[in-house]
Amino acid sequence: MNLPSWINPINEGLNLPATTMLVVLTLYLAARALLVLAPMMVWALRSQFARAHRVYRIEITPQQIRYEVRTAFVNLLVDAAVLTAMIKSNLAQIGDSHVLETAVFSFVWMEIWFYALHRVLHTRAFYFIHRVHHESKVTTPMTGMTFSVVERALIVGGFGMGLLAMSFVVPVSPSGVAMYFMFNYTLGLFGHSNIEIYSPAVRQLLFFWTTPTHHSMHHARVRGHYGLMTTVMDSLFRTEFSDYVHLHQQAYSGEGATKLVKPQQREAA
Repeated sequence: MNLPSWINPINEGLNLPATTMLVVLTLYLAARALLVLAPMMVWALRSQFARAHRVYRIEITPQQIRYEVRTAFVNLLVDAAVLTAMIKSNLAQIGDSHVLETAVFSFVWMEIWFYALHRVLHTRAFYFIHRVHHESKVTTPMTGMTFSVVERALIVGGFGMGLLAMSFVVPVSPSGVAMYFMFNYTLGLFGHSNIEIYSPAVRQLLFFWTTPTHHSMHHARVRGHYGLMTTVMDSLFRTEFSDYVHLHQQAYSGEGATKLVKPQQREAA
């Protein structure tokens, strides 16, 4: 199964020169940002629903928005460069006969890789790499694209190393990678929105799934809630805040927090 080129430009670009492919991927990622990120920013900052369901009821400054726009643009270039390098390295077997396997593997591997990397980047020795992402104490959708160049390269590069390992078993499907990337990108923007979109009933039903409240608490308190799309790793390693459910209920009911720090979490440090 091949996805159309406007969703998955990788297949179309496999035979292009590296420089041309870099340009194609950059334009593709820029178009994705304009079509997905820009409307979500407007929704998060302007809509009545968003204002009524904010996790932290603290206003976003224009300085933060400008900072995130600049940093997100740089990360767009980093993504394009790292993806081009991985594709043109010809290290992995590539074929589109294992779309679902690639998408599922990408999801599971990124849950593990991101949690492990995130924990390391929160140590004293390496926090300087991660500090850029935590300049935003109250998040916006664009915070999900705000990283230092080194951190972004580590995230995407580690993802690529997982795909390389997978390729020794079955060929990596570009369509499967593209499906996961779009899923990751969209959910990442919602996760950083500071807008609680899941009702308490949905949160209970999808008990393993991350909510915007879950990740907003990470930015506000720094230590705890290191997971990506699910809470599985945080549950396994006891890095969840004990008042997560309470704050989630408050946010959805329109009574989000007005202060950032309330250090109630399972881990000691």
